This record gives sequence, structure tokens and C-alpha cells, in this order.
Amino acid sequence: MSEIEKDWGSNTSIAGADILLDAAKPKLYRMNAFRVAELPVESKARDLVKRRQIIEMASKTGMPIPAGTDFFLPLEEAVSPDTLREAMQCLQDPERRLVDEFFWFWPQELGQSKSDKALSALSRGEIKAATEIWLNQEQSDESNVSIHNLAVLYHAMALDMEHEKLSRSAEEGPLEEEQRQKCDLYWQQAFRFWRMLLEHEAFWSKLAERIRSINDPRLTTGTVRRMQTSLPSVLLLISAHLALQYAERANIPEADRHKQLMVQSGFEQNIIDMALRRVIEPIRERIKLQCRKTETEGKADPIQAGNIARQLIAQTKPLLAVLDCLLLGGNPIRDSIHDEIALCAVACQIQFGNKTENWKLSSEILQLSHTLAISKAVKTRIEENSKIVRENADLGNAWCDEGYYDLPAPILTVLERAREQAKAGQWDKVIPLLKKMTKGEGEPRIEEKDKHLIRGPLAYCLNLRAMAKYNPAINQHNELPSVIKEIKKRKNIGVIFEPGKCMGCGAFLFERYMRFTFEGDTHVLCENCGKELKNKTSRKKAHLQIIIITVMNDLILAERLNPQNSLIRKNLSEVRRLAYELNIDLPHSLILFINSGFASITELIIALKDLNLEVREAAEEALVKIEPNWAKSEAAKSAIPLLAKALEGLKSPDVQTIAAQALGKLGLIAVPYLMSVLSNGMPGARKAVAEVLGNIGPGAKDAIPILKATLRNKNPSVCMAAKDALRKIGKSIPEVVDDLKNKNTRGKKTAILALAKALTGSKIDDSKLNGEAALAEALKDKKPCIRSAAAQALGEIGHGAKGIISGLLIVLVDENYKVRKSAALALGQILKIHTEYMNLRECEKVILALTITLKDKRHIVRIAVMEALAKIGPYSKGAIPSLIASLKDKNLNIRMAAAYTLGQILAKSKSDFIKRQEVAEVVSALAEQVRDKNSDVCAAAMNVLDKIDPVLLNQILIKQNAKKRRATLALTLALIFGIVLVTILLIIVLS
Repeated sequence: MSEIEKDWGSNTSIAGADILLDAAKPKLYRMNAFRVAELPVESKARDLVKRRQIIEMASKTGMPIPAGTDFFLPLEEAVSPDTLREAMQCLQDPERRLVDEFFWFWPQELGQSKSDKALSALSRGEIKAATEIWLNQEQSDESNVSIHNLAVLYHAMALDMEHEKLSRSAEEGPLEEEQRQKCDLYWQQAFRFWRMLLEHEAFWSKLAERIRSINDPRLTTGTVRRMQTSLPSVLLLISAHLALQYAERANIPEADRHKQLMVQSGFEQNIIDMALRRVIEPIRERIKLQCRKTETEGKADPIQAGNIARQLIAQTKPLLAVLDCLLLGGNPIRDSIHDEIALCAVACQIQFGNKTENWKLSSEILQLSHTLAISKAVKTRIEENSKIVRENADLGNAWCDEGYYDLPAPILTVLERAREQAKAGQWDKVIPLLKKMTKGEGEPRIEEKDKHLIRGPLAYCLNLRAMAKYNPAINQHNELPSVIKEIKKRKNIGVIFEPGKCMGCGAFLFERYMRFTFEGDTHVLCENCGKELKNKTSRKKAHLQIIIITVMNDLILAERLNPQNSLIRKNLSEVRRLAYELNIDLPHSLILFINSGFASITELIIALKDLNLEVREAAEEALVKIEPNWAKSEAAKSAIPLLAKALEGLKSPDVQTIAAQALGKLGLIAVPYLMSVLSNGMPGARKAVAEVLGNIGPGAKDAIPILKATLRNKNPSVCMAAKDALRKIGKSIPEVVDDLKNKNTRGKKTAILALAKALTGSKIDDSKLNGEAALAEALKDKKPCIRSAAAQALGEIGHGAKGIISGLLIVLVDENYKVRKSAALALGQILKIHTEYMNLRECEKVILALTITLKDKRHIVRIAVMEALAKIGPYSKGAIPSLIASLKDKNLNIRMAAAYTLGQILAKSKSDFIKRQEVAEVVSALAEQVRDKNSDVCAAAMNVLDKIDPVLLNQILIKQNAKKRRATLALTLALIFGIVLVTILLIIVLS
């Protein structure tokens, strides 16, 4: 092993070795100080100083940097002044300069660069001519400088082409085949000439002479030997870096190409392997660090350990792809890293599985880990864990289910506490709690979509409680009676039973005795022993029957709550078999489930059609007891079609009424389904549906046409129900529009109110547009009260149609101040909802109109306008100057409203919506308002400033307090002076 190979893993600095290894990067030539500074390798100190002065002068004046004395292989991109300065600093460091000299072009004789023909040709860009000169000099050049220059030339051109490949965008595509072949040729030639140079001691002697001429204590003749020894490693390390860069970009063919070029370089395989190991070392360390981090996080948070493991596998996947590309299969480093990641993921899975019992995700993690693992031992361990996980998953007996730990914190806290109690066998505490939560009772309440996450733990507890009762009962039932125990005991010690005597107590047998067979032997007992045996057996059987009924109730309910739990099914099957042998009547499982209150709406609807009358009756009773808040759940919405379909086919009037009421609890969303039943259902169902539609009220106005058609039904009860429903729902929009056209003033006002109520929140269709058009037309009515009512109604509807906006702008300048007030408030409400969707120019037009109205004579109108601008928020920024002016109004209500409106505009604004200058103006105006004589106005300004600029408000308050203290002090001094003066006068008078 070479000296440099021994020190690759060492931190000890070796001159000549480390300086080359540190430079072994693909940008070796692009960052070469002589190439960047455009100077020859023989440049002296004064040349460097002169070049640095030129660079600094160009940088200060902004002029382009002039070309240097040597201009070899110019870079495509312009060199920045910073890069040039760095290059000049590099040339002042003897060690770094030596490296850059070594990897750049030398003249045949130092100091003769200008007369060197090959270098002159190269500076003119005539690469072919320079190459031919050096090839011709190869035989006669004793110092082998020509071989060195050829190696540098081909190496630099190869790396330049690699740089171009890596810099090309996806749109530009890869290099053409001819260019790729040329690049490969450059690499082959570079390696060939470098190998030749290693064998020519004359060149290394010349390099030693150069080091002696530098005369620096850091550089010795031993440096040359180390550079010569480390050169193969440096060259291969550059290629290894390129292979790494291509692998990181998922360009596997190019990475393989560089690995192949390294193999064809002619250098030893162990140096190639060391170069590849060196470039992957940072990746290896990153993976190890990620594994340690993953293990720590998995232990700290077992609930998220599964996701942490998957994240580890996902994050290390691209890194492993790079390793797999650079290192061949069977490489110990590659295999150990694969196994390390797999074992780390398995450790997280164990933490996660034990905590969450999420065996599905655990199985996925183990499968991914098995794919990653390489060694047989690690794969075997993962397979053993996978077997345990599969068994647990097949059993399905788990407390947690997927999504359990996503529950809200208060609910999760209660469940985790219940879990600890369940582990301690405190079933009678846990089960009632879980039952309440499953039914949505008590606190904390749980949403319908999450109730299945409570059903699992409840089934888990019911199963364990049942078996905790069942197993001791079975053991007790199977225990031998004391008489039988005594007989067996006496048989075991060899006692011979006398004929005609009881085998239990030894008494003589008379007329009555009992004969029975046990374990193949015939036993004879007297009447007393026989009665005792029979009584004990009967009592044990009765006790077992009671236990079995209790256990069956728990197991049946548990199986209904969690059908996937195979352990519950297994236990239920065993208990059911025993109950059949003992001739025990068991409860109907569905009735028991419905009566428990755990059945969902869908399950109750299905039960309404059950063939068993008792099941149907239980379902009916359960539907009646449904709470109103069930309508908000997703489960209820999904049950609507089933409920409507069931309602159409049900024949029992009572059941029809119950189903219709359950469907009606959903409100507006159920109206279309109720309408379909009203058209196609049986008479009883129609009557029930009509009553439900009437109870829904105006929201069921879409059903008005079909209810009117139902008035012609032959069944009187259906007609009466439809008529009553129409009265409760009210008139349709077209009917109210007709009323608006034909009624007097009072009737018109009533119609406007009804129309506003009908239009609010309804979907946009032709009838709604016609209603809005009627209200817009009412804005032109002769009576001010009608115009005001119409504007107010349009504001309540909140629709921003173009015709409505223009109509409201017209009445904004109405002669009646009440109309103007209503119009301003309506515009504010409409723009509050539709500002972001309206045309910007139209929005600005409305705000401009409102700003002009701030000068209205009536202060009530001005306050209404400010209220509207406050609703619009930051889009009202154009009104800021007028609002600032209103802060000085004589009317204190105007001043208070202006302060509030400015606060709303600034508080709702985004950081970049209103300019800083405008904000500063508002803050300054409000600061003046804090000094207002009226305390209410002052308080309003302070409240706004506290939200906008609390620091400024604090400063103002401090100044005011200081001023008050000074005034108080002056008044106190004046009083004291007055008292003293009066005292003196009194003394003079009295004396």
C-alpha cells in the first residue's frame, strides 16, 4: 500500500498529498488560478502585483478587466471580480500555487513562455497545432514537459465537456453522439499521458527544481515524491466525483460510463475502490445521522414512529440509489448501510406497533425494510417480525384503529386513560364511559365519522369482560363434585368397595339408590349422596346458564361493534356452541344491537325491512329516539337515499311517519328526496312527507308546485296535509313578485319583506333573478318608504348583480335622507360579500360614490356611509382622506364613527395593501384624536390605535400623564403660595 493510501483516513496533513487531494474536484481546471488570472506559471511576484492592481482598478471604475499575458483555453462565462481576487490570493500561497502550476501548461524552459511555440499556438486557440508541437517534442524532450502539457490539455478539455453536460438543461438535451465520443477520447488520452508522466523521473526532477526555486519551508523535495505517489488517486477521485454527480441526478448511464473509464484508466483496482469510497463517505455519514435521528424520534414519539420509519426509507431512497450505482452488489459498505436502514425502520415499527396496534402500517414498514435488507440474518429477523404482525392483524383484537391518534386531544386523553384502566381489568369503569361516547352522550362529544374509533375499544373491552366471566365459570362447572372426588381418591389408594354399600359415604343401600357411569366406571350412591350430587350439578348448571347469557350479550354486542375482530368471533362461536348444548335461549343479535343504541341510521333503515317483526319494532323505536344533531353528520347525509327509498316501500302508517320524521330532521338537504316520495310514495307516506315539509317551513319552497298538485289527491288526509304544508311554507317568489306589483304601500312593504326572506340564501335561478329585478324596480317607486325598504332588502340579500349596484347608486343621492341611509348600508353589505369577485372599476366607482356621500348634510347618512366603508374594509382605502377630515367634525358621533371606520380599514388590510404613508397619516390623525375633549371620542381613538400602533399609544399616554402631573404640581404650588400669602397678610393685619 502506498504512503498516500495509508493516510487517506488520517487527519494528519501531508504536504504534497493533501494539497493535491483537496484540489481533486471536477472544477480543477475551471478554478485554476493561472487560467482565471490569465497569467503564465512562471509569473513573478511583481507580475502578480501588477495584475492585481489592474483587476482592482477595473473593479473600482466598472470597466471590463483587460486580458492577461497568457490566454489559454478561455472560459465560456465571464469571470467575476471576486473570482479573480480569489485567484490572486491563491497565487500568493506557495502550496496552492504549486498545485495550480502542476495542473497547468509549462513552457519548455521557465521564463520562456512568450517564445514557446506550442503555448503561443494555444493562446491563439490553435489547439491542434499546439498538440502536434508537443507530440513532436515528446521524443526529444528530456524533461517530459510536453507529456505533462498533453496530459493537462486532454484532462482540461475532458472536464470542460463534462461541465457542459452537467450544465445543460432538460430542454437542451444531452450531447450529440460525436461529442460524447470526443469526450471519451479526451479521457483516454488524459489517462494515457498521465500514466506516461508518472514513469518519467526527469519531469519530477524538474518539479523538484521548481520547488527549490520557490524556497519555501513548507515545500520540500519530499513533497514531489508524495505528489507523484498521490497523482493516480487524485485523477481517479475527480472521476469518482463526476460519477457521484451523475448518480445524484439519476443519470445512471453517465455514472456507469465514468466507472468504466476509471477501470480503463490503467490504474490499480484498489485505488479505484478507495476513490469511490471517499466520495460516498459524506452520503454514508448522512445516512448514519438520519438513522440515529430516526431512532431517537421513534422512541420519543411512538405514535408517529411508523410515519418516521417511512420517512426514513423515503429520504434515504435517493441516497441508496447513488450508493447502489457507485458500489457493486456484495460490497460490504453498501450492504451494511442497507441493513442499517432496514434495522432502524424495524426498531421504529416495533415502537409504533406496540403503541398503536396498527398492524397494517406495521406490515407495510416491514415489507419495505425487507426489500432494503441485504444480509440473511437481517432478512430472517424481519420475516419473524412480519409473521407476528400478520398474526396480530388476522386476529384483529386491537384497541386502536387507523385514525385513532388523529382524534381531538380531549377525546384522545379520555381514551388513553380508559385504555390503562382496561389493562388493569377495570371493565365496569371503562365500558359505561365508552358506551356514552359511542352514543354521542356526555363530554367530550365525538363526531359521527369518528365513532367507529370508539366502537373498536368498546368491543375490545366487552370481549375481555365476557371472557373474564366465562373462563372461571367453565372451570367451576367442570370441577368434579366432592362425592366424585372422594370416590376417585379412595380408588387411587386401592380401597375395595363392598357390595351393597354406598361408594360415597359407605352406608348400606336400601330400596332407593342411584347408579351412574363416570369415566367408564359404574358408581352406586345412596339416596342422600345422590341427592347432594344432583343438587350441586343443577346449581352449577343454573349458574353457568346465567353467566352464558351475560357473556353472550357482551360478545354479540362486541361482534356487531367490530366484525373484523376474529378473536371475538371465535369466542362467540365457542359460547354459542355451549349454549346450544345446554339448551339456553339466546337473544336475537340484531335486536340486542339496536336496543343498545349503537346502531347507525343506515343499519336502522335496513332493519325496518327485516322479516322479523320484533326487529322492525326495535328499529322503529330507535328511529323515534334519534337526536336532532345527527342531521349534521356525514353518515346521516349518506343515509338519505336509503331512508327515502325505504319510505316509498313501507306499508305500515306508523313506520312511514317515523321514517319521514327521521328524514325531515335533515332539513333543506332532504327536501328533494321528500319531494320524490310525495310523487311516488303510498298515501300514508305522502301524508307523512307533506307534514314534514310543512315543518321545514320556507326552506321547502321548492316543494310548493308538487304540494299544489297534491291538493288534487283523492285521499282527504293527504290533501289536508298538503294544504297545511303550503300555509307553513308561504308563497313562492313569483307570487310575491306579483304582490309587489299590485299592492298598495303597506302591501308593497309586506311583499318586499317576504321577498327578502324568500331570496336570502336561496340558490340562483330565474325566479331569484326575477325577484331581485322586482326589488331593483322598487327602488324607483314614488314613495320614499318603498325605496328605502327595497334598498334595505337588497342589502339583506347581499347579491352583487350589476343592475342592483347601479340602482343603489342612483338612490344614494335620493332627496330623502332615509333612502340615502338604506342605500349606503346596502352597498356596504353587498361589497362586503362580493368585493373580491366584482369588477375592480365598478368597485372603485361604488367606493367613490360612498366617499362623496361622506359630505352629506345629514349626520345619520354620513354615519351609515362610514358603517358601509367599515364593512368593505381595506378596499375602502380611497376614502381615508375624507375619513381623516371627518375626525375633526363638530358632531362627536361622526368623530367616533370615523375613528372606528379607519380602524376597520387598517385592521382588515394585508401588509402590502395600504401604503405605509397612508397608514402613517391615519395614525397621526388618530393620535390627535386621543386629545379630544370628549371622553367617548378619545376612547374610540385609543381603541383603534391600540390595534394599529400600541407603541405610539403608549407614548401618547405617557406624555399626557406627565402633562397632567405638571399641571397638578403647578396648581398645588399655587395653592400653597396663596395660603402662605394669606397667612402673612393676616399676621400683618392682626399685629
